[in-house]
Amino acid sequence: MEEKTILTGSEFSTNETNKSKLTNLIKSGEAILMAGAGVTANLYCTWPQLVTKFEKRALQLDHTFLPHQPGEDFLAFFERVKAKIGRDHYEGLIHEEFNDRDEAYEEFHKVIVNMPFKGFTTTNYDHVLENAMFSMSKGSSSPTLFIDESINKKVILQFLKSLNDNTSARKVLHLHGSYTAPGSIILTEGEYQTKYGFVLSAAELTLLEELRTATVIDQAYLENIKLRFGLEWTMHRKLLWAILATRRVVFMGFSVTDPYFIRMLKTVREDLNTYNDDVHFAIMRITQENKATELEHAEMLKFQYGIETVFYPDDKSYTGFGRFATALGAETTVFPEPGPESKVSTEPPRTAEKHPTVNQTQSISHFFQKATAINKRIRNEDQ
Repeated sequence: MEEKTILTGSEFSTNETNKSKLTNLIKSGEAILMAGAGVTANLYCTWPQLVTKFEKRALQLDHTFLPHQPGEDFLAFFERVKAKIGRDHYEGLIHEEFNDRDEAYEEFHKVIVNMPFKGFTTTNYDHVLENAMFSMSKGSSSPTLFIDESINKKVILQFLKSLNDNTSARKVLHLHGSYTAPGSIILTEGEYQTKYGFVLSAAELTLLEELRTATVIDQAYLENIKLRFGLEWTMHRKLLWAILATRRVVFMGFSVTDPYFIRMLKTVREDLNTYNDDVHFAIMRITQENKATELEHAEMLKFQYGIETVFYPDDKSYTGFGRFATALGAETTVFPEPGPESKVSTEPPRTAEKHPTVNQTQSISHFFQKATAINKRIRNEDQ
């Protein structure tokens, strides 16, 4: 599926301009990747599929469980399921669905982790990006980071420092948790509220009015007040604000519709006036069927939150993202041909975690030659 068969002439031209700006940002080495479910959708279940699996487990345990209702918010549904099936079943299901597969990553994932991003973040629970890093010896001995009650604040500090240190081993920060650490998972409405430190519904009274009318002020009441008025800036909230306010983010496989994430974008907008800017970029799927909706969504993201959208064409095969990522990697990643000395050298690298072996170097170089050829072919077809 070609862009020109979906986008009109002016739409195609605008998309090419935005694609050029995205490419330059990534090549500059200043961008932060934020990967969403779309990046690993070929290996793991989609949101609707996850709803079906959790619903099935709840019905197995209690046939009277009310299935997911049309229009019901996913977060509220998962909250109902968790309350019904209990913590052990809930955590077990997450582990079952997101643990490593026999196919730990796809080829284009190696392209993504090889791009010169300053840092890697994701809202996914799986470890696909880490597995791709390990395959190319680009990960550290423990490349997965997440936030839970036991997190050492120094770990977060080291991650933030690593964004300004190109010599540091690259890690992947899981903003919504890892399947290996149940306490880090953010999936239900209650988990979002606790980890982000606020609720989405607006308070009917002001804080002063609330306190004036209170009959009993105890610890439970104060905790409720903190949540309803968003008075506590949790580690999740602080970290996400820091990334969105001080870095330029490239969203991949990320729909930018998460209501709590949108609230954080609004906070940054209020603080820094990001209206109608191109602070961040979102790579979005576009088809003949979703074109009108996606164009409208892109316009809103640009005006409201300073997020420029770059579209990639796709169809029901869902192969468009892999092709786009491969072509983008060829445009943004500089990987020189191995020289004569490296071809005959038999010495292992000094630090296996940071430097690929000779065989890996030749393999990666060959891979990017193929990616470049694919990119040229796509460009020729578009012309």
